[in-house]
Amino acid sequence: MVRLCAGSLICVALVTACCGGASSSSTTYSEYHGSYLTKVVKPKPLMKLSIPLLHPSAEGDTALLRGMLVVQRHCLYIVSGDRKTLPAFATFDTKWDDQALDLVVRGRHFKLHRLYSFGGGLVVGPATTLNWVVPPHPSCVLSPVWIVSSIS
Repeated sequence: MVRLCAGSLICVALVTACCGGASSSSTTYSEYHGSYLTKVVKPKPLMKLSIPLLHPSAEGDTALLRGMLVVQRHCLYIVSGDRKTLPAFATFDTKWDDQALDLVVRGRHFKLHRLYSFGGGLVVGPATTLNWVVPPHPSCVLSPVWIVSSIS
C-alpha cells in the first residue's frame, strides 16, 4: 500500500513538473490548446446583391407564384419547378441583408431555399421597358420577370 501511495506521489510530481505546476498566471484551456480548437466565425457574406426594385404600388389584382428564393452569381431568382424567374420588387422597404443572406421586406426576413408565395404578375414584353428604381445586375437573365407586390 505504501508503494502504491509513493508511486502515486511520484506520478503526481512528474505530471506537475511536466505541466509547469500551479502558477499564479493560469493559462486557459483555449489558450493552451488554441492551435487545436476551431474558432466559430460568423460566415462572411457570399456577395452583395442589389435587389431589382420598381416603384411600390398597392393597386391592382395580383396573381400568385409559389417558389424558392435562390441566388446565382449576382442575381436573386424565384425558382418554381424547373423555371427560374427574376423578381422585380414593387414592395416598400425591400433590401438584401448581406450578413444574414436574407431578403428583407418591411422588416421581415425571407431565407434562401425556402418556399414562399409571391403575389404580383408576369411581365409581358421586354423587361428593359420597366421603370427601374434599382435595375438588376447586368448578368441577370431578364426573362421571365415577375413583378412582386407581396410575399408570404
